[in-house]
Amino acid sequence: GEACRDRPSVDDAPEDLVMGCLDPECDVQFTCAGDRFRCAACRLLFCEWHIEHAPMLVMTSHERCVAVAVLRCLGTPLGAAPAIFCFRCCQTLVPGPRSQNQSATFHPVTVLEITNEIQRLRASSLGSLKAINKKEATHTFMIGVLLLQSLERLHSCMRPWSDLEREWVWRLKDEVVDMDPSWLPQIIQQVRWEGDEAVGAARLIEKAHERRRLSARAGVQVLGCLGRRAVAVVASLGERRAGLIATHAAKALVTLDVAELSCFLELLLDAGEALGAAGAIGGRRAIMGVCLEAAHEETAPAAAFRAEFFWALEARTVQTAAHAETRSAWASNALQELLRGLDSEDELGLLRQRSWVRVAERGEYDAARVEPGWGEKRAFPIAVWQPSRRCWGLEGRPREAESKCAPVMLRCRSRDVTSSDNNSQPVQCQTTGLLLKRDANMRLEHQVGQMLRLLERLIWEEVGLRDLLKAEGLVPDDVRVTYAMAMTGPVTTLVECVEGAGTLRSVRAQAAGALRGRVHERSALLEFLRQQNSK
Repeated sequence: GEACRDRPSVDDAPEDLVMGCLDPECDVQFTCAGDRFRCAACRLLFCEWHIEHAPMLVMTSHERCVAVAVLRCLGTPLGAAPAIFCFRCCQTLVPGPRSQNQSATFHPVTVLEITNEIQRLRASSLGSLKAINKKEATHTFMIGVLLLQSLERLHSCMRPWSDLEREWVWRLKDEVVDMDPSWLPQIIQQVRWEGDEAVGAARLIEKAHERRRLSARAGVQVLGCLGRRAVAVVASLGERRAGLIATHAAKALVTLDVAELSCFLELLLDAGEALGAAGAIGGRRAIMGVCLEAAHEETAPAAAFRAEFFWALEARTVQTAAHAETRSAWASNALQELLRGLDSEDELGLLRQRSWVRVAERGEYDAARVEPGWGEKRAFPIAVWQPSRRCWGLEGRPREAESKCAPVMLRCRSRDVTSSDNNSQPVQCQTTGLLLKRDANMRLEHQVGQMLRLLERLIWEEVGLRDLLKAEGLVPDDVRVTYAMAMTGPVTTLVECVEGAGTLRSVRAQAAGALRGRVHERSALLEFLRQQNSK
């Protein structure tokens, strides 16, 4: 029972993302969808070897046994196919020695008693549920362990809760949030704002704010949920209270690192725009206040965030034929507030950057060259470059592909300001790549790009991985695999050009001869990852 309590869960992970057997002692990799089996209790995926050689328990959903009765009462879906249980879960569900062919059927009275015990434990408090120990009856301890497992899965699952699960968790909402504040975003995401749950959700946010237990990342998740359901939130709570709880969540963002805040920029601006449109203007003002405060800091990450924030606001003020909505006054106001809080040099750099990018987007490349219009005296930063690098203008002719969605590749003359300041000798100018892309779905691609940048940051938070980098004399920025993007309009964007980057297609072409068999066997994606990780 204790072993099952500590086991991880992948209840909501897509099966195609699990590339191998989840048994720590097994290194089998999956090749197709038919060679993986999910345990109905712990929800882990196992390979066929465990089915053939390990004492797995297979039973239909209509069989009268302890395992099926427990899982049905817990809300675990059991379809027409047999439910498969791994060895460790079999020991929990049906304690005691058993053979592979031994029947799991129990007397109907025993099943009824277990069902009643489940209902009794579900009606108890979270403290009582955690207080169950081995001294209790065997089936009571077993059910308590499985209930805690089910509660932990509901903590991180992405699917909507069922009515049975919602009723159980909603009764325990105050206890679970007091025990673990990270429960708050999940509860806010699952709330049905059209009903009576809206008031209870607002109280949870207010209580977490009063106790200062709302973390920065939790605040981002709460704001995202409020933005997606802004109309229903305002209709249920009113404009004032909806803006107030959004302000509470925005105040938690103050402790967020500026580099990480840039990964949430589009999400926060979308949430602020939705809340303001629904009438919760206070929430939008709070979000803009946090972003403006971060953009006005005098640090290198703040300078990078400032340029990205500038273009995010600028993109929301641009009209095109395909996006003929009225101009967003709030974005224009925020853009002017951003510029007003900067010194003259930083403001002039952003305005020069906007002028140069608009010229390049219109295809007037002669007006974007280093000479005669630009050069060292009119150098400016680029949002997707390092903050210390300055662009002098376009050099040479851009490379354009025949595809309408392919980016235009520019080579710009640039110079690193930091290197020239620290070095007495003159620093030679260099050429740096820049991509201009136009696509109707550019906004979605930008949001995915920000999510990947955030995922990369989360990966490098692992202390062991950072130690490995440190041992090689590297930092996470030295092994960065994502690239920066900045929306300049509803369908246009600036994209960082990664020098020397390889694509999956190039890997296939280079390895077509020697690795043809292995590519067919393990797929080109796995071979691509292997080559990247071996560098």
